[in-house]
Amino acid sequence: MFNISDTTKQVLIYLFALTVIAFGIGCVFIPKDGSFYLAVSTGSYGLGLFLGFAFGCVKMVLLERSVIRTLDMDKKTANGFARLHFVFRYFLTFAFLAAAALIDCISLLGAIIPLLLIQPAAYMASRKIKDIKESS
Repeated sequence: MFNISDTTKQVLIYLFALTVIAFGIGCVFIPKDGSFYLAVSTGSYGLGLFLGFAFGCVKMVLLERSVIRTLDMDKKTANGFARLHFVFRYFLTFAFLAAAALIDCISLLGAIIPLLLIQPAAYMASRKIKDIKESS
């Protein structure tokens, strides 16, 4: 269905692992009385993490497809295409976070955390790929 590169697969695996760790940490620190506004319950926090992870996966696939298509274009067309997709991904992120903020059963904190974890996941995947190449 989707042909994604091994690098993107590694990033998504690390993103999943970091999201699971964030859920574990959240289960410890979210108060049971619902007094924390951004994560009323562990369930809403988990739902926010799950939806944030799913949206992060969509963003990664869109980014990869955009980069692949951009490499096949001439410089001027590629510049405009890359900017358009950059703005489109940020618009999607804004729409996702706005929806997460407005829907009561989704924790906004849980939705934001996986989006922030994409960068560390990409860093971890690049380190692993670099280590594999150096050992070969």
